Amino acid sequence: MYLLDQVKKLENGTLTPRSYLISNQKIQYVNKSLDKWNQRRLNLAGFVLNKGNVMTDDDILGMELAPFQIQQRQLLQKGCTTVVVFTQVNYERQMSSQLKKAKHQMTNSSLDFLIGLKMPIGILRPTVIRNCQKNRVPVLKVQVNSVNELNQVPWTHIAQAMLTYPVVLLLDTHDCQKKEQAALESSWNWYCRKYRIPTDKVPNHQIPWSKPLIQKTGLYPLKGELIIGSDTDYMLFLEREISSIDNSQALSVDESTELDYDEREPNIVVLRGRILKVNDDYSLVPGYGCHIQVIKPGRFVPITEAHGNVESS
Repeated sequence: MYLLDQVKKLENGTLTPRSYLISNQKIQYVNKSLDKWNQRRLNLAGFVLNKGNVMTDDDILGMELAPFQIQQRQLLQKGCTTVVVFTQVNYERQMSSQLKKAKHQMTNSSLDFLIGLKMPIGILRPTVIRNCQKNRVPVLKVQVNSVNELNQVPWTHIAQAMLTYPVVLLLDTHDCQKKEQAALESSWNWYCRKYRIPTDKVPNHQIPWSKPLIQKTGLYPLKGELIIGSDTDYMLFLEREISSIDNSQALSVDESTELDYDEREPNIVVLRGRILKVNDDYSLVPGYGCHIQVIKPGRFVPITEAHGNVESS
């Protein structure tokens, strides 16, 4: 057990002093300070801290070890500590085998990982949702080419199957003609609202997931946050290197900042208490990454976000 002490936490554009008590790779307690703590301390004065990112990587599955390691370094440069991969399934009977194959391909991952499925909408049926529950798969990327395909889906039965395991359905219109996309997204949103099915936009490659999507898929609060019960996944920035103001105008405690930390490479990246990146040095540990299996998606989703719509781009 140890204390991450005297760090400034980035929260909604504000730097706030925080101290984190860490035990067994998880956050046990959070406060502005813990002055009475008389055991091990890690003084992080001069650093700005932010949560580790959850990101999708569309290319990492199936890579050989050398390019696989390079890809992980790219993710760490962006503060990614949990990577989400989607494996293709063209027939329902392939689900178990493709999941096993994807897990095997991620065996050497130094990052924690979540496996989702991508599939044509023609095989989206209640048995698929029940299979997702069996295999703890909380998110599906659904490939749709036309509005007519949506009309063929047994939405009522899918909604019933989701009562016990609300899988997040992501609308994938990659192969759809551009002129049809707006109508397709509108129709998709109508069905998801009508049948109360959780949905969201398909996350972009190597771009941090939004908090609502992390909540919907059930990764929150284990990932994507630094609160009691979260994994100790975080990135650190040297404050003096990224501040665009001189010392005489330095930010005071709880003062807002316009600095965009999301666009900067972190100096240090930590996954479950283990340092994987320090500046240009990487300490990848093949096999350290854990396969995350979500027991129940959407446990901490606010009502306003429970059935969020896909927005047109």
